[in-house]
Amino acid sequence: MKLKHGSHREGKRTDSVMQKWRGNGLGQFIHWGLYAIPGGEWNGKQYNGAAEWIRSWNGIPKSAYDSLIYKFNL
Repeated sequence: MKLKHGSHREGKRTDSVMQKWRGNGLGQFIHWGLYAIPGGEWNGKQYNGAAEWIRSWNGIPKSAYDSLIYKFNL
């Protein structure tokens, strides 16, 4: 399933829903984790979808993903 909105898009959204959201003066909570390191790509393969789900996609060994903890720097 392709995302309608998300990191796979470049530039600012200009659709009516986003214009309404901006007009409401809302903020945004940004969170990140180990998934931010591969950023949707693993061993040269691009995974389409929300990057935070990369751990659950096939082809990524648990031990290899878990070793990213040593590269994670807040």
